[in-house]
Amino acid sequence: LHGAKQRVMWGAALPGWKEIARRNTPVAPDKWHQLRVEARGESVRIFLNGEKRIEGTDARLKAGLLGFRSLGNKARFRNLVVTAN
Repeated sequence: LHGAKQRVMWGAALPGWKEIARRNTPVAPDKWHQLRVEARGESVRIFLNGEKRIEGTDARLKAGLLGFRSLGNKARFRNLVVTAN
């Protein structure tokens, strides 16, 4: 999330940060938001507050690590759940 620029972003360390996709959307400061990321193989879907904001594929990302990043504002995370299907 990039709070200052009001956008959701998807990127990867390939090495070095590479932005893959972005979508401008309201990200109110000082408010809890629900973020859901579905990563299956090379496909990714990102939801913010229940609405799909990004969907795409990248063949470079079939396996690896997943992380969260906040730009422009401080972020806190709670109720983090990770599942495998």
